[in-house]
Amino acid sequence: MTRQGRPLPLHLWQIGDDLESLKQDSLVITSPNISMREGLEIRYRTGQPVLLAEDGPLVGVLADNDFYHALLGKHFSLETEAST
Repeated sequence: MTRQGRPLPLHLWQIGDDLESLKQDSLVITSPNISMREGLEIRYRTGQPVLLAEDGPLVGVLADNDFYHALLGKHFSLETEAST
C-alpha cells in the first residue's frame, strides 16, 4: 500500500525493457540476473525495493542496504548476515 492507502501497481520488468516506463510507487518484479545499474535505476525510479523472481517464485528482495553493501564491496555470506 502507498502512504495514501492505495495499492501499489505491480510491474513485471525483463532485462532489456525500457526503464523509463517504470512509475513512481510501483513494485517491480524482475530476474535476479539484472545488473547493479539496472537494479539501482529500478529502485530510483519506483522508490520501492526490487523484488527478484526466478521461474515464478520470489527468491529475493533488493533494498537500500543491499545496494549500499554491494557498492562498498561488502559481500556477506548467509552465516554472516544471520549474525548481524
